[in-house]
Amino acid sequence: SLYGFLESERNFSAQQWREVAEKEIREAHERGQTPLLTGGSGFYINALIYGFSPIPDIPEDIRNDTQELHNKIGNPAFHQELEKIDPEMASRLNENDSQRLMRAYEVIKATGKSLAYWQTQPLQNPPQNMDFEITVLTRQRHILHERINKRFDVMIEMGVMDEVKALSDQIDRSEIPENALIIKAHGFRPLRRYLKGEWTREQAADQTRAETRQYAKRQETWARGQLRTTEHVKKIEMITLE
Repeated sequence: SLYGFLESERNFSAQQWREVAEKEIREAHERGQTPLLTGGSGFYINALIYGFSPIPDIPEDIRNDTQELHNKIGNPAFHQELEKIDPEMASRLNENDSQRLMRAYEVIKATGKSLAYWQTQPLQNPPQNMDFEITVLTRQRHILHERINKRFDVMIEMGVMDEVKALSDQIDRSEIPENALIIKAHGFRPLRRYLKGEWTREQAADQTRAETRQYAKRQETWARGQLRTTEHVKKIEMITLE
C-alpha cells in the first residue's frame, strides 16, 4: 500500500518512510492480517527492523546551504569541498553520488562530527512490539541477469517512456529539481538521454540493464552482509529459486 503514494518532487527520508510503514503495519494487525514487506533499499529496511544511527536533526538552513552549494559548483568540486572538512567520508564516496555527498557534508557541518563517526554509534529506536521473519529470495546469477534484461522490454511495452517524458518535462519546467531522488530511479537518466536524442535506444537499454544488474548485486551483498538476528528479527532464511 506504500507504492506510488508520493508526488515525484517530494524527497522522503528513511525515517519518514519508517513512520508511515509502521502505521500501515499496525493497521494490518488491527485487521487481523500479517503484513508482508517486499523490496527494496537495504537502508530503508534497516531503518525499520533495526533502528537509526543517532544523528541529530539537521537544521533547515544548513540543509538549504548544502543544496545551494552543490547546485552552484557541481559534483566534482563539491566532492573536493567535502574532502577539506571530512576526508574520511570523501574517500568512501564516489564524486557522482550527489545525495550521499550532500548528506555527509550537512552532517559534519551541523554536528562537527563525520558521518563515519555517527555510523559507528549504537542504533536507536528499534521497532516496538514488532517481530520480523526475513526471507531473501535469490536466483542463479545467469538466470537473474536474463530476467533483468527482459524486464527492460516489458517496461517499454507497458509505457515507461510516457512516464520518462512526463518527468523530464517537469524537470525542464523547473517543477522538479535536477537532484530530486526520483531522478535516481533506474533507467530514468539513460531513457531521458534517448528521449532528447543524445543516445540511441540500444545505448539507453544497455545502460538501464547494467544499472539494474548492479543494483541487484548490491541488494544481495547487503542481504548477506547486513542482515542479522536480534531481539526483533527472529529468523533469516536465504532461498535460491530455480
